[in-house]
Amino acid sequence: MQGKVRVYRNLTKNCWSIQQGGKVIGHADALWLHGAKFTVQPGGNARVRRERKKFVHAFVDGEFYVMDKPRQVEPEWMPRVRYNPYEMTTFQDSSGTPVHTANTVYMSASGKVFAQ
Repeated sequence: MQGKVRVYRNLTKNCWSIQQGGKVIGHADALWLHGAKFTVQPGGNARVRRERKKFVHAFVDGEFYVMDKPRQVEPEWMPRVRYNPYEMTTFQDSSGTPVHTANTVYMSASGKVFAQ
């Protein structure tokens, strides 16, 4: 895998799905991205709230770096970023500040996202 990718949490398979050119090209338990952009599609967010069902509408776009073996310890030195469609319309850090970009992103096997 090389180049720009779009990644989202696959709740059915309990992993990260990796897209390139609109097609899923792989899955990973954990991975790293560089030059990341956090995207939430407003229509998808509204649909989740309206129908109370989860649909894929939130992504992290970036330059694929490497798939990683699941770590025993998540990188506590990196701030955590989260997104809950029932509570927010953007990815946010622990203080509730919207996060739109990051230099480096780690997406863990437990489904947590860390960014700096």
